[in-house]
Amino acid sequence: MLRKSAVLVVVLVIASLGSASALAAAKSPFKPGLYVGKTSQGEPVKLRLTVGGEACDGNPCLFAPNDEAEIYIAETCSGEGSTNEYLDLAGDLVTKSGTVHANEEGFSKTIATLKVLHNGTLTGKVRSTSKLEDGEKCDSGPVTLSAKIGGSTK
Repeated sequence: MLRKSAVLVVVLVIASLGSASALAAAKSPFKPGLYVGKTSQGEPVKLRLTVGGEACDGNPCLFAPNDEAEIYIAETCSGEGSTNEYLDLAGDLVTKSGTVHANEEGFSKTIATLKVLHNGTLTGKVRSTSKLEDGEKCDSGPVTLSAKIGGSTK
């Protein structure tokens, strides 16, 4: 009898965890789905918002739906050259206020602040800077982006 009780308790705990995740998703003010739009540089934006998923422990998350959907950021350099960076969101947490902070450092230093709104739209500001091997400095300047559920990259 003790063994059946222990199994029942485990089943109930698992069931309550699943329903808690579903409950969190149901109460989220953000609309899950694919947000599509453009940057101020004319580059496509495709970001997926999930609610209640595993990536952020049941909280809303924002991520690029695939590697090809990373957001391209062009940088102009102090000399004649140019370079670029990609903003790669991978399960970034959406705060209760709808803000997403994404700071990435690799070839370039990229700082992004995005805002998810309750009406199914998303806006943001990105800046990417780098220093080339020859010492030349490159900067995207302020880049804005906007997207909405079911939007277009045209």
